[in-house]
Amino acid sequence: MKAVVTGSASGVGLALVRELNERGARVIGVDLAGDIRAKRVSEAGGEFLACDVTSPDDWRRLAAAVRERFGALDFAALNAGIMTRPPAAPIDDDPLALAGGDAYRRVFAVNVDGVVLGLAALVPVMAQGSAIVATSSAAGLIALPWDPYYAATKHAVVGLVRSFGAPLAARGIRLNALCPVGIDTAIVPIAARATTPASELRTPEYAAKAALAVAARPESGAAFVFSDDAAFVRRYDVPSPF
Repeated sequence: MKAVVTGSASGVGLALVRELNERGARVIGVDLAGDIRAKRVSEAGGEFLACDVTSPDDWRRLAAAVRERFGALDFAALNAGIMTRPPAAPIDDDPLALAGGDAYRRVFAVNVDGVVLGLAALVPVMAQGSAIVATSSAAGLIALPWDPYYAATKHAVVGLVRSFGAPLAARGIRLNALCPVGIDTAIVPIAARATTPASELRTPEYAAKAALAVAARPESGAAFVFSDDAAFVRRYDVPSPF
């Protein structure tokens, strides 16, 4: 398997690089430039490539690198994502005060543009029978009053996947969204963690396995998707010929 994972230097992305490597895949791990990020991806078994997912030029360079190294991709995880506030910021202030500001624009750029630009760049290099998973969230299906902008971006990801699912299936590519509840990653505000029971949080490793199960062909992924282990994953179906 040949794969690309965005947001690969931490959280679910890093867990995906590690899980894919353990399954024998060749993985390009994508994240913002930085020695620490590159080291994490390398130690997890991936090849690090710097890419700002909000930059069309960076995506074009990444697609060219994929063609050069792999020829075609079997799997892509459009996973890079952020929340509106830094982790140490309060969550009980008025979110309307953030409307139109830099944090507002950045969360839409990373979480929505990062998926749209990723699809535009990678679909042309996906192999027949390949799969793409976009990381959404339960916040893409329900309300999140303390970060409505994050919720809006994740609703947008779900809408994109539902709308692109059938057209991409016709091109031989499966597209799904992962909508997990309560994954314990660094982007979750400290204040939100303090009010969330530990029993309601799952590890990035759990989410990585869920992403690969959701991406699998129905006959190989159903055992996970329909099991009690998938209780933290919101599932919906997109028409597909596979």
